[in-house]
Amino acid sequence: MMHRTSFHCFRLGVFALALLASAAHAGKIDIQIGFGDNVVAMLDSESTLFADAYRTAMTDKGLKFNRAGNSVLTRATQGSTVARVEYIYTQNGLEYSKYYYARSGPAMEVTFDRIAHRAPASDGSPGTGESTAYEITDDDIAKDIAEGKFYPRDTSRRTRAPNLKKVDNGVVANDAKHAGDAELKIFRKIESDIATKAVPRGGKLVGYVSKAVCSSCENAAKLLAEAYDIDGSLYQLLERGSEPPIDAMAIESQKSSSALKLRRQEYIKTHLTNRFVPLDRTARVVPDPIERLEAEEAREMTAVPCGE
Repeated sequence: MMHRTSFHCFRLGVFALALLASAAHAGKIDIQIGFGDNVVAMLDSESTLFADAYRTAMTDKGLKFNRAGNSVLTRATQGSTVARVEYIYTQNGLEYSKYYYARSGPAMEVTFDRIAHRAPASDGSPGTGESTAYEITDDDIAKDIAEGKFYPRDTSRRTRAPNLKKVDNGVVANDAKHAGDAELKIFRKIESDIATKAVPRGGKLVGYVSKAVCSSCENAAKLLAEAYDIDGSLYQLLERGSEPPIDAMAIESQKSSSALKLRRQEYIKTHLTNRFVPLDRTARVVPDPIERLEAEEAREMTAVPCGE
């Protein structure tokens, strides 16, 4: 009897240890402060891709806007959050990685509609037609996916993350105002790729965001990490005023944020609003992400098995 009791206790102990081990290995994505010229250059390159998509779409559609319309367009492009994430995973004993990039907000067509249907303000002046609380609809999601033709072609190495529908027990925003956030788009795209077996679960994530990560996206990162055993870090640039510069890292991050904002403003001013320059699609070349971030030189063969 004592032997049976001891064996039973042993089994319970093993089960408890297994639970503890499982909890100890649960995925976690840390939100950290980002800064540096390389991060600024990389996020600026991502911003340029989105601005160029607007240029291509406007050229194809033959769109031209007045000053008020350009003001809305500037806010939609220059003010959007841009994010870029590398997902590193092991398959058959070999390491691969895939890059995801996204911007916050709805499809470009939604922005064009906002400009076309601007409602006058209460004082009679032209309004912006913009809503502070925007809910992504199924129609908007379809438009965003269809607009892939205005971006560089997705590959196994690199893909744009559009708005995607939420799935049951999947990654969600806990605030409707953040349903179109750049980070959420990437998390859902990774989730979709795992579901279709384009990439396996249990990888490592290294990402960069042009603005401070909101609580909604922090929660989404937690859901992604725990549901798919993903570890990693998300590096955020801190805008001036978003947090008191209490340490050197925060100060440097705010400097990087300001530098990125200035570079984005100059590109938009030159190529999109004041002097619109149509974009030749054949001239579009996506910069190699390795060239934009020297910190990742150790992975020169992106999405290619190590050793080949």
